Amino acid sequence: MSGRPHVFYSASGELRWGWRIFFFSMLFAILSLAVFQLTLTANTSLFLSIALTYGSLLVATFIMLMYVDRRPFMSVGLALHRRLPAEFLQGLLVGGAMMGAIFLVERLAGFASLQAPPQGTRSALLVLLSGAAWYAMGAFGEELLFRGYIFQTLIEGTNPLAGMLIMSAIFGAAHVANPNSSVLGVVNIMLAGAWLSIAYLRTRTLWLPFALHFAWNYLEGTVFSFPVSGGVMAEYSLFRLVQRGPEWLTGGPFGPEGGALATIVLVAGSAFLLFSQWFKRGEGVWILKQRREHETVAA
Repeated sequence: MSGRPHVFYSASGELRWGWRIFFFSMLFAILSLAVFQLTLTANTSLFLSIALTYGSLLVATFIMLMYVDRRPFMSVGLALHRRLPAEFLQGLLVGGAMMGAIFLVERLAGFASLQAPPQGTRSALLVLLSGAAWYAMGAFGEELLFRGYIFQTLIEGTNPLAGMLIMSAIFGAAHVANPNSSVLGVVNIMLAGAWLSIAYLRTRTLWLPFALHFAWNYLEGTVFSFPVSGGVMAEYSLFRLVQRGPEWLTGGPFGPEGGALATIVLVAGSAFLLFSQWFKRGEGVWILKQRREHETVAA
């Protein structure tokens, strides 16, 4: 191809990043619509419906990476590198500590207490396992959607800061319609988007942000039984939460993400990810330079 710029292709012959995001979005929308029609007809459970939707996200990602970008599927940030177990454990510890700090402050202030749920005969182990499956699926799907192909293509076409700001704004906007949403709640969701974006940028894998996201939501919804961004899933909650105190601080019915405690914790957690030497780039991760070298060899 000529080196002259083209509306679809760059001077190097690559499909421009904006078109790649557009085609990915259209592909995911078409696949999601097909899944929606299928689940509507089959009257599937909420869990299965969401799992199939995230499955369509995986398929869209696979198609774009393999046949448009021409790079390995695992290069989206799912490579099984040597440091993966340590990286995942780091995410669980940091995400768990952040949510644990919120609950501890509320508990010591008398703003939160836990009681046995009305369904006293429920197996605690069953709740813990089913809650883990629910929140793991949600965390993985959201990370693939918001820190996966679109985000990575965006930072490739612009820069990491612009990509983080844009996707964090979209992440917040995606939660605007949640029950009991508030301005502070949306701001905090945007902060959470930045926090998770930093996790990806530090490691260039999705394992750290996935572990952070999962630990935060799992402790929040299952262990401490808070609402999760406005959603109340009693079947995945180990206890019944009794909440008091000012909603501007605790988040009230929206959950911790709606309160100032979460603002403080998310800012502190983001700073820790940004400046700590504890986090390192994953081994063998795929970056733009490697992709272009791969394309040169393939040509």
